[in-house]
Amino acid sequence: MTLVQQIWLGDSIELCQRFQAKRRVACVITDPPFGVNNLSNSAVTVEGKSYARKIANDESPEVAIATFKAVMNSLLPATTDEADLYVFTSYQVLSEWLVMTDNFLPQHGFIRKGLGVWEKDGPGQGDLNSWGMGMEFILFFKKGARERSDKRRNFVLHVPNFDPIS
Repeated sequence: MTLVQQIWLGDSIELCQRFQAKRRVACVITDPPFGVNNLSNSAVTVEGKSYARKIANDESPEVAIATFKAVMNSLLPATTDEADLYVFTSYQVLSEWLVMTDNFLPQHGFIRKGLGVWEKDGPGQGDLNSWGMGMEFILFFKKGARERSDKRRNFVLHVPNFDPIS
């Protein structure tokens, strides 16, 4: 078996059409639009503000969830029998995503096995007049069974910021 690791950039629904019956996916890590209508207001220059864009399909939880389901219906049939699925989301819509994924993903064989936290080095984008959210939730789903291990892992992940200059 040849292990292939690739990152694709583009429209998720179009990219999922690349999968063929012989190509199987062992792990899906997705950071979909959450449905919080996010637009960073941290740009201060005229040029910076000209690049500020709303996230596509993020205007409401209903739109974000419909997009997520369309992508997953295309992608998840290509997963292996013991695939992992990680879905990032935000505290503002956590309850909607928990209910939806718990109802939707079992039809593809995935069951929620954990709720993790990604701790960032600093606050992310968003409302500058409120607390900065230096974390996101990660919903973890498993298809099939994971081989038992004596080592338990903590599902609070701290990933330092990437510094391209050093």
